[in-house]
Parts: sequence; C-alpha cells; structure tokens
Amino acid sequence: MQVKHKLLLALAAYAGIAVLAWQTLSETKLRELVWLILGFFAFKSILHWYRTSHLEDRGPGWEEPGAQDKKV
Repeated sequence: MQVKHKLLLALAAYAGIAVLAWQTLSETKLRELVWLILGFFAFKSILHWYRTSHLEDRGPGWEEPGAQDKKV
C-alpha cells in the first residue's frame, strides 16, 4: 500500500473517530481534548506523508545541507 493511500485511510479513521466523539461524549472538555489529540495525530500523519513524498523526489545521493560538517 502506498503512503498516500495510508494517509487517506488514516485521515478517514481520524474523521470517523471525531464524529463518534462528537455524538457520544456529552462533556465538552473531554470532547475537545479528543478532537485536539486527533488533530495532533492528523497533523503528524500529514507531516510524515509530506516528508516521505519530498525525500523520494530528491534521489539517493542527496544529503541534508551541512551534513558533511557534522561527520567526524
């Protein structure tokens, strides 16, 4: 399974859990906490997808700028 498909599946799961939290949790603070945590996971998932998709575009010989300075 490609990373983009995994991202879409994860975002759909986060959205489903958010809807379930909205429907089932009556306490506002707890519901907001669940949404905040789900938002954090969604952000991390998107960030991971962005990093992997852009690192693949750079090719196998690419190194981070300044990486040779750190090698001892």
